[in-house]
Amino acid sequence: MKSNLKRMLAALLACLVMSAAFTGCGSSANSSEAIVMNGWTISMDEMKFYAYTIQDKIEEIYSWMIAYYGETYDSFWKGDSGDGHSMWEENLTFAVQQIVQTKLLNAYAQEHNITLDEAESIRVRNNIDAYRKDHANSAKYAGATDEMISRYYTENALAYKAVLDLQKDVSTDFDYETFRRKRISGVSITPRSVVPETTPDPEAETTTEAITKIPEVSTEAQTETQTYAEDEQKTARETALKDIEQRLKNGESVDDIVAAYKDDATVIVTALTTFAASSADEVEEGKEKSSYRNYVWGLSKGEVATCEIANSNSTAAQIIGYALRCEDDDDAEYRKSAEDTELENRKTQMFQEKYQELVKNITGFHVYNDKIAAAVSYKGQTTEETTQAPTEAPTTAEPTSEEASTSPEASK
Repeated sequence: MKSNLKRMLAALLACLVMSAAFTGCGSSANSSEAIVMNGWTISMDEMKFYAYTIQDKIEEIYSWMIAYYGETYDSFWKGDSGDGHSMWEENLTFAVQQIVQTKLLNAYAQEHNITLDEAESIRVRNNIDAYRKDHANSAKYAGATDEMISRYYTENALAYKAVLDLQKDVSTDFDYETFRRKRISGVSITPRSVVPETTPDPEAETTTEAITKIPEVSTEAQTETQTYAEDEQKTARETALKDIEQRLKNGESVDDIVAAYKDDATVIVTALTTFAASSADEVEEGKEKSSYRNYVWGLSKGEVATCEIANSNSTAAQIIGYALRCEDDDDAEYRKSAEDTELENRKTQMFQEKYQELVKNITGFHVYNDKIAAAVSYKGQTTEETTQAPTEAPTTAEPTSEEASTSPEASK
């Protein structure tokens, strides 16, 4: 399980579109140089700032997972990422990619006269104190000055605006049928294998005469339940499925149907989460339909479909029945959500394509890996700070424009 966590976060650390060829080796006469490219020098101080900031953010976002898998921050970062490198080495690689991407996007911004307006500049200045509060560890490890923090937020804000400029020509045309969505509700029907135990009604009227007529039984006998045979389970499911199909056709709500079957002794009826069906759910005629979603694309508003689906290990009695109704065959909200997702995918693809053109024009690129590894060593949290991550997932907010270009989502 621990290796799964390491692989997951190693993938996060490596998810930029930066080419894997962006590596280097060797030493430099100037110990303050971390990376050189296009005649620029990226200092070791800046490399430290990025690496420790990324460390701090990952520990904040994924601390609950680290704790869940029984890790501490120290054991996580010093552990194997799965390919022979430590997670800290992966972090340094990611930091190099982030710096290079930010510098390239800033060069693009300068070339295209992209600047920060006064409101954006004010936010950058305000972020200095916020950084020291929210990233106290990284500020301490990197020896961050106000100038370093200001440059970090300024360059990331400009990089974010450069990303938007690279994406400005993305197509916003959508084929209606492709992004049409149908809103579907329904229930699942599972037969019971045994009769549920019943308990006496404490408010029921009991007379002495009635009590004397109750035969004595053992405690063991009182806890026994009646087992349904497989053919009885099958019949119970099919009977309920037919009844619920008619109820849905009559316009009865899913909630009312579930309530009606709440105390049923033969089947369990559960409401499905309302979902959006798309043309992707349609299965070619003659092909096996493996999901209840495959039965709904052809429905018009108010129409009902039923089906029975078995898992690979299901017996005949374990097959689940589904009754589904189309509530709206052109749900505007679901369709808008699908279009928004597609638009983000198009933006990502456009950015990747245009960014790779910027990458191709890099000259004199070199990363001084040995010096970076020596100068930017892992800084663990002390016992006093905390060596054990919290156990609950935090609520995270969307990245600000100043940080967006350093987030994995903006970099894909």
